[in-house]
Amino acid sequence: MAKLISTKILRAMTSSFDNAKSGFGPYCLQYMTYSTKQNGDSDFSTSTTYPTKITSDADTHEDFQPSNKRTGSLLDIVEKDVKESPVMIYMKGLPDAPRCGFSALAVKVLQQYGVPIKARDILGDLKLKESVKTYT
Repeated sequence: MAKLISTKILRAMTSSFDNAKSGFGPYCLQYMTYSTKQNGDSDFSTSTTYPTKITSDADTHEDFQPSNKRTGSLLDIVEKDVKESPVMIYMKGLPDAPRCGFSALAVKVLQQYGVPIKARDILGDLKLKESVKTYT
């Protein structure tokens, strides 16, 4: 019942946008372009789609740039993790909430044998994932 109601509401909203063609909807934004960084690359590309996140811009004043700069490289972090922990898992999710079957199985087996583990979520930081591949 709830699915039927939500479907009807969604269809009504979609048809009102198609009929009106006014306001600040997709029709007005089809001619707008902006530059974005894609996948962490340094080159900019022009897109006509909606922006999903605001990236730091080289022309932005330093007061408005992100302040959470990383200290040290990611390879140093991976090396430190491996040296400090007897068993370090770079997994999808965390041991309390794994986000794939293999990660869940690995954690379950290690916990069953009483192995103390430390873990990092690689889904949250794709650059960390690449650093782990480089390190290994």
